[in-house]
Amino acid sequence: MCYCSLANPFVPINEPLASLPMQLLRQMQSSPNSTFEALAESLGVSRTTVRRHVRALKSKGLLRRVGSKKSGYWEVTE
Repeated sequence: MCYCSLANPFVPINEPLASLPMQLLRQMQSSPNSTFEALAESLGVSRTTVRRHVRALKSKGLLRRVGSKKSGYWEVTE
């Protein structure tokens, strides 16, 4: 029996997150109004790296953006 995602059957659902995505989720949970620039600076990575990890977290259903780009906030879903 395989516990896989319907969207991508080759990716296990319960795949553990690496260190950087976990740090990113914690940062967004404690400061939901953070920008990509602020997150990149606090984690010591580039803005592009933050954007890539956010895109991956959103596709896994762990993160979502509530509201607009300017006045919205990040919500950690799990």
